[in-house]
Amino acid sequence: MYRVALIILSLFISMTVNSAETLDKNDYIGSWWTDSASTGNENQKLIIKDDFSAKWISLFDDDRESVHIASKENVKFVDGFLFITFTYEADATLNKLVLSGWKSKERSRIFGSLYMYRAPQDMITGIPVSFENGEGSFLPGKVREMLSIKREGSKVTGKYLKELIEDITDISGEKDESEPNLVAVSSEKPNLSAIYTKPGHAAHPMVFMMTARMILSGGKLRFKTVYAGNELEANKLHKSLKSDVLMAQEQLKNSLNDMFQPLLKQKTKGIITGDN
Repeated sequence: MYRVALIILSLFISMTVNSAETLDKNDYIGSWWTDSASTGNENQKLIIKDDFSAKWISLFDDDRESVHIASKENVKFVDGFLFITFTYEADATLNKLVLSGWKSKERSRIFGSLYMYRAPQDMITGIPVSFENGEGSFLPGKVREMLSIKREGSKVTGKYLKELIEDITDISGEKDESEPNLVAVSSEKPNLSAIYTKPGHAAHPMVFMMTARMILSGGKLRFKTVYAGNELEANKLHKSLKSDVLMAQEQLKNSLNDMFQPLLKQKTKGIITGDN
């Protein structure tokens, strides 16, 4: 039960429940950042100036960066969507961002798609993108690389695992040493929680991570495991931890429903009876 309670705590810490509203045109002005796994090994910054010209900066792990600029004539706001067109002179590829978003008291977020073209009528591909407001702090490359892995369990080298564990620990530095084989890490980013094995466990060395891409409780969780040790034991522990997480999520959802249901009934009763 300790492990389930620990996971519930991680889920609760990672959950952000805020009322939000759609962004207006001027809300897009400022700096935005992303470390989405869909952008590969690049961190992304998007800067929208007061005159609605835009700058898109790609930051690579080897400290290289590339900068692309869209003039204000190539930034349009239509029906709540922001359309930005960049022309990459280096490879003659046209790129279009189509964005929308929301804001709350604590944060703002924009999301949409990046479309790439060989020519104005010749699309190559499209990928999902999302940005947080502000400068932010990017996820380490190894963490983002793991999130991009397609399979729930994948075998890696011991060196990879060592670097990954160091990167996960650096995200928040939060550890709970009271459990002999597991450590829970809940990062400053509300969409990342992790549990990884310690020496002495039959599946060690292995890292198990869960990520919640939705803001509200009950959002879909993604699970990833990488291991360098025993595959059978790693798969068994992955399934066990995944089961614990899903059970903890259900318990958390039920607890929140029990907490807010009386308030909802009271509010509904007031509307029906006309009470003030």
